Amino acid sequence: MTELTGITHHTAELNGIKQHWVSAGQGPPVYLLHGFPENWYGWRKQIPVLAEQFTVIAPDLRGYGDTDKPASGYDKRTMANDLVVDGPPGA
Repeated sequence: MTELTGITHHTAELNGIKQHWVSAGQGPPVYLLHGFPENWYGWRKQIPVLAEQFTVIAPDLRGYGDTDKPASGYDKRTMANDLVVDGPPGA
């Protein structure tokens, strides 16, 4: 993937996995959650536009992109907890 201007990559140990996300902009937070089989990069065209008014946070969900791919934890509750309970800081 090419590096996009204004987008910062982050990783942290969250909810027992290494979580990757990107952020851009300043203002109220907006989370962009990808579908199957995408990752944060699927939002690359929307991020710069939204970042003009918002702090955009686009994680790679569990099992996708640069986030860990553990053997279990792909139920909706666990994946939601990856973002809500211990989600990316600054959001």
